[in-house]
Formats: sequence, structure tokens, C-alpha cells
Amino acid sequence: MKCQQCGSLDVRRLRRSILERVYIRRIFVCNECSYIQKEHKYIRD
Repeated sequence: MKCQQCGSLDVRRLRRSILERVYIRRIFVCNECSYIQKEHKYIRD
């Protein structure tokens, strides 16, 4: 995972929630510039 703002690789995952088993929402924060990134992944059955 790479920060989209400053390009640093020092990014940690904050939380991960599975909403109604439809998609996974993950939140990452960069340790360099503290930019918050969100990632959505749909779960296919």
C-alpha cells in the first residue's frame, strides 16, 4: 500500500469493516503526511 498524496510506503491500516457481507471497507492512514485513504472491495459470491 502506497500513499496517494506523498508516495510514502509507511502506511498503516486503521480499521476494516464488512458491511452486510457485500463489501469490505478499509481505512488506511499515512504515517508521513497523515493522509487518509479509503478502499472498497466488493465481495462476489
